[in-house]
Amino acid sequence: MCGINGFNWNDENLIKKMNQAVAHRGPDDSGFYVAEKCSLGHQRLSILDLSIRGHQPMKFENLVIVFNGEIYNFKELRVELEKIGYKFDSSSDTEVLLKGYHAWNKNLVKKLNGIFAFAIWDEQKEEFFLARDQVGIKPLFYYFKDEKIIFSSEIGGVLTASNVDREIVPERVALIIDMSCLPGSLTMFKHIYQLPAGHLAFFSNGKLVVEKYWQPTDFENINDKREIKSNIREILTDAVKRQMISDVPVGVFLSGGIDSSVITMLASRQSLKQLKTFSIGFDVAYGDDKFNADFYLARKTAAYFKTDHHEIYLKKGQALEYMKKMVEQIDQPNGMTTAIPSYWLSQAAKKEVSVVLGGDGGDELFGGYPRYQLSLWVSRWQKMPVTIRKILTKFIKQEKTKRLNINSYLDRYVDLKCHHENDAQNIFGNFYQPLLAKNYLAENYFKDQLPTTDFEKYFMWLDTQTWLVDHSLIRTDKTTMSFALEERVPILDYRLVELALKIPTKYKVDFFETKKIFKEIFKDDLPAYLFRQPKRGWLAPAAQWLRGELKDFAYDVLADDFAPATKNVLDLKQARKMLDEHISGKKYNLHLLWILITWQLWSRRYL
Repeated sequence: MCGINGFNWNDENLIKKMNQAVAHRGPDDSGFYVAEKCSLGHQRLSILDLSIRGHQPMKFENLVIVFNGEIYNFKELRVELEKIGYKFDSSSDTEVLLKGYHAWNKNLVKKLNGIFAFAIWDEQKEEFFLARDQVGIKPLFYYFKDEKIIFSSEIGGVLTASNVDREIVPERVALIIDMSCLPGSLTMFKHIYQLPAGHLAFFSNGKLVVEKYWQPTDFENINDKREIKSNIREILTDAVKRQMISDVPVGVFLSGGIDSSVITMLASRQSLKQLKTFSIGFDVAYGDDKFNADFYLARKTAAYFKTDHHEIYLKKGQALEYMKKMVEQIDQPNGMTTAIPSYWLSQAAKKEVSVVLGGDGGDELFGGYPRYQLSLWVSRWQKMPVTIRKILTKFIKQEKTKRLNINSYLDRYVDLKCHHENDAQNIFGNFYQPLLAKNYLAENYFKDQLPTTDFEKYFMWLDTQTWLVDHSLIRTDKTTMSFALEERVPILDYRLVELALKIPTKYKVDFFETKKIFKEIFKDDLPAYLFRQPKRGWLAPAAQWLRGELKDFAYDVLADDFAPATKNVLDLKQARKMLDEHISGKKYNLHLLWILITWQLWSRRYL
């Protein structure tokens, strides 16, 4: 796992500065390459082939590569390349990528199983090739304007260049408020984009062409439940086995939930040494036991599998310490309260390992969120005869009846998934466009006929493409890579993603239970107490932090003179009133307050 940088002109000093901006991602080695129309930089975190032979940028004939990530099937691809005459000087997956591109051009990406963002410069064609993994686990940002391209693993790397137009699109804050993330290619900067998951790009002669190379289209149900269960177990076991391959120590983030417990079970069976696991809890002064319930479960599960378990407590002052450096870590305004424990957990884990496995993706692929159950209720309700619905309406609260009668799939998704903040426009004024999120979703995900008539299945797939990638995975990447810690996510092996789309919803979720089939598969592998737990999600006591150690900090950040660029734009008096109400317990305003605070921090730095 590394940091990559590049642009389409020769400037050795700038590429070195960009490397320095992302040096935390790869402190083991640094390298650069410059030519008349290309500069490439790389910061290396050594995971495979720790020798100098894995140094980047790596060159072969007319091709030069910088690569961030891991290719889990690189050994099979190497054998395939050797059969057609290629020879190798290292045992690195980078060299396989480089020679694979030489052999197969852009078709290379369709052969890859891994987490990756890489750039290849073709000296002969004077052309850049960029690619990002299928699911979007590794990020890649780029600036494109006036025939210039600048790319980096982080927005901060891009902004190192002095000739970047920093014009922002402030209205996009509505997407962060409503969707909890900036989806797809969007950032707060008009000319800085994120290469979307499953996409590649070519840049030459000042022109950029972006293509989607991976888009599952097969949603047809596999009705043989035994076959589905067998395939899930087989693919996930293989994914864990592949992702355990490393020349440095590997551990697991054990949250206490089903997903990370399954990964711990499979990894402990693969590991030749006692597996290291890591979990984080909160000082009891910050809240009741709901914030530590999974922490205690993780302790029991670690003992059950006899792992070398490491418990980290987030102590008083650490939330404040993180918030003071948050903008450097995340690059965007955000609502990521769990970034704080993720950050400190990553710092502690790095002292023991350089690679961790996580349980990300299980809820989206296998129906773990209650919102899928709510959608199922709506679907079933709307299939009832009108006469029966009229009778039942007499016994149901009006607000619930309104939800049950939402006919549009787009409106249902917005109702069940998006936040609805009544105070947003009062504070952000014209910056908050209340229909922006709905219009974005309509244009990108509901414009054409849906690929399946099973809306709950599409709901999960839409969450996988938006919330998972642009909120959960970007948070994970930024917090782990702050300490050069590589997180791998076996459940998001693209083969498992494709399989999940073909599993009937009835096997995943019903009115009373979520993630049904996933639990069935592993019920004999995990301790029974894990299956008696309610769905909690990963919670941080951020609401209480704002009433305690972050209170003074929050008032300072929301002061009129904190960020001059926002003084005459935001209604900060109203914002402070909202903070007053939250602190007093009169109203629960965590989501919007957190975005306001991060907006102010971001504005002070970038505007």
